[in-house]
Amino acid sequence: MMVSAERWGVMSPSLPLWLLAALELANGITFGISYLELMNFIANWTPGHVTAEALCFATVMRLAGVVVILSGFGHVIDALGIQAFAVGIVIPLAAAGLVVSSLRTVPRADSGL
Repeated sequence: MMVSAERWGVMSPSLPLWLLAALELANGITFGISYLELMNFIANWTPGHVTAEALCFATVMRLAGVVVILSGFGHVIDALGIQAFAVGIVIPLAAAGLVVSSLRTVPRADSGL
């Protein structure tokens, strides 16, 4: 998530094409890795009898979030211009904050607590 935030921080339409292509490649990599991180997080932090349902629910919610964010990002760009890329920084940082908060407040499923 932190790599995704950093990538959005350097993203700009005035960058050279080769650098934009490299950043988009990084987008594909961070998107895939964050998906795997989410699945691992859920598998570790949910009881075994509901893990499959939690994984499916998380996938549906993630896809719904992608649809909402992508549908609204054009409006954000219209309203904020180049500063719209800052929104791309806030979202992964908020997600990282939620994960850290969860790690500190919720016991692991296999901890017996």
